Amino acid sequence: MPNARAVIVRRPSSPVKDYILLTRRSATARQLSAAVFTLLTVHATAGIAPNRDAVVRVPATEGPAAWIETEERRAEAMVRRLYRAKARYVPGFGFVPAVRLTVPAQAMQGRLKAKA
Repeated sequence: MPNARAVIVRRPSSPVKDYILLTRRSATARQLSAAVFTLLTVHATAGIAPNRDAVVRVPATEGPAAWIETEERRAEAMVRRLYRAKARYVPGFGFVPAVRLTVPAQAMQGRLKAKA
């Protein structure tokens, strides 16, 4: 992850299709919120199931302002869990602290759909 605070790794051949990678320094609720928003954007534009391996750099350092009282609160809890997590084997990444994150379906509410 050179020069990136967060990236999304997409793998079509893996049981888990998308991984959000954060550095220890960048593992904050705001950065995780930005990564989730980027992932939702990728899903809306490239599809939920990746058709090739890809690494997507997360360009922002915080999620949308509208998420501050909703999704960012969930991200805070997730980051707390991540800091407490014991290292476990994640294929392709080795033994790392990891938690499973489920992207909230209601987070985008169709805002990225193509306009007719």
